[in-house]
Amino acid sequence: MFNFFRDDFRQKKDKNYRFGDFCSGSGIIALLLSQEYSEVSVEGIEIQEDLYQAALNSVPKEQARLSFRCNDLTKYKDFLPPNSYDVILSNPPYRKLQKGRLNKNPSHILANHEVSITLTQLLEAVRYGINPLGSFYCSYHPSRGDELLAELMALDLKPMTMRTVHPDKNSEAVILLVKSVFKGKNELSVLPPLFLDEVSKEDYR
Repeated sequence: MFNFFRDDFRQKKDKNYRFGDFCSGSGIIALLLSQEYSEVSVEGIEIQEDLYQAALNSVPKEQARLSFRCNDLTKYKDFLPPNSYDVILSNPPYRKLQKGRLNKNPSHILANHEVSITLTQLLEAVRYGINPLGSFYCSYHPSRGDELLAELMALDLKPMTMRTVHPDKNSEAVILLVKSVFKGKNELSVLPPLFLDEVSKEDYR
């Protein structure tokens, strides 16, 4: 998802951007953002204490613009001022609780299944936390793509760019990448599919 964002984002000069990484996990995306864009502020929000601590440990001492907080995004109004971010990214849990095998690791269950937050709850937090005309980048499972797009539209988060990711040309999509803009007006652009066997892990993160 980071490269999907990087390929799309056009930074305006003299603008102090504030990025949010919702369901930030161990902080990989937030860390990459802080390294790529040294002049922006990046804040990751994660509900799991162990992943939050791992994210804190990844912050370089000299990186004052990168921070993390351990909070429940379903209670976003308790800690998040409205219109806090110019850009929000998220790789949220995508499996409904009754769908798919449950991993024995509680951390993996929370990361992959809608135990602590549902898609609707996440998008409500995004809409509350993002500035008008702010951008939201999301990585989600294609099997729930119709649900994602419908809920984005219902919350005035207009889908602008979409791309599917496939293991190879003969495989179905395994990831759906979507960029939305709060109160956006432009038409949806569907990019060519990405085939992972044609790129290196270093080229696409």
